[in-house]
Amino acid sequence: MSQEEFPALADAPEELRVLEGGCGPVAAWQVLKSFGVNVSSSQVLEACRFESAVGTYPIGLATALAKFGLRVSFFGDLDPDPKVIERELYGEAAMLGVTFGDAISLVDVDAMTSAGAKSIIFYQADNDEHSGHFTPMLGVYYGEVVAPNEGDGLSVAEMERRRQAPGILRQCVVAWPRSD
Repeated sequence: MSQEEFPALADAPEELRVLEGGCGPVAAWQVLKSFGVNVSSSQVLEACRFESAVGTYPIGLATALAKFGLRVSFFGDLDPDPKVIERELYGEAAMLGVTFGDAISLVDVDAMTSAGAKSIIFYQADNDEHSGHFTPMLGVYYGEVVAPNEGDGLSVAEMERRRQAPGILRQCVVAWPRSD
């Protein structure tokens, strides 16, 4: 799917776009919409378990996408200290059929995207050492990550560096339409 066919950030519901820390729910809405799943802002926020104080955890996005009928895989480094809500979400995700794997490179994410998956990656926000950020990733083009919510492209090397920042754990969510 090209960037032109993927739902634009500006098309996301305003209720999601104006949230402080709302990048995760926006990315989940975009992935759902790209697969033809229509959901309200409140449904996305509830399914992601969005909290205004912290935003959304990556496993919350995986759980939400699975709740809305997508086939989901969650990849990431082992979290040495998951919060209570994260432990609950890991259990819920497993019950929904989310598969789990070790962290993968952006090259691997790109390969799955090229095969029809949609992905959301987690990385260190620009110029903020303590804040994670989510973006859909549509692939890699001439050495740059195609991330429609980010404007100018980031090189694969720069994005990989940000994915390995302290506290980020190289987590990503990959989703496909259900085939069953």
